[in-house]
Amino acid sequence: AAIEEGLAVHPHATRLKRRLMRLLLTRAQGQDREKALGLLTELERQQPQDPELLMIRATQILSEPSPTPESLATAREKLESIVKQEPTAVTAHLALIGMAMQQQQYQTACDLAVRALSSNANNPALLLARARAELMLGYPPIAAKLAQQTLQEDPNSAGAVDVFIRAALVGGDRSLLEQARTLTESALRRSPGNEQMVLSRTMVLDALGLAKDAIPELEAYCQ
Repeated sequence: AAIEEGLAVHPHATRLKRRLMRLLLTRAQGQDREKALGLLTELERQQPQDPELLMIRATQILSEPSPTPESLATAREKLESIVKQEPTAVTAHLALIGMAMQQQQYQTACDLAVRALSSNANNPALLLARARAELMLGYPPIAAKLAQQTLQEDPNSAGAVDVFIRAALVGGDRSLLEQARTLTESALRRSPGNEQMVLSRTMVLDALGLAKDAIPELEAYCQ
């Protein structure tokens, strides 16, 4: 209310408009979204290349239930503009990689991740994004190595554990499978009721030729 009162007195106050827009998007009640997008349109006319405004518009497009190819192209263009201005804008990099992954453009996603990491070395989210792309491209050893790097930066990354296990299972390398076994055991010590991890451990043990160890454990969990 105080911001709206301020805008009534100073209708051209850009900083107040930005703040109101952010608050409306965060609150997201009733007509908040429509009001926020109206303010966004006004601000875009004044500062068309502003990175924050570009990100908000791209996010809004990508959150639509069924974005058109044209709107997706617009979102991509805005995200590219952001990373060109601010190479350390990890969120924008991740959005571009995510778009490529959704469209099954795995090589593009990998290339985008490599580019992003050149300005954001060892960022765990970007390492994981590249690992996922490498796995989809059919390079499990590279995916596993990147997942390990992610875990070095973020030991609690469930996504990195998942990618490492999948890479080990797909690649079939015994050394990787043994490491995957260790990861699943550590994860289950932290969270004994993790059903997905129980299943992952079972698959890893089976791949190691230890199905006789996996079956009783799985039966016990299912009781």
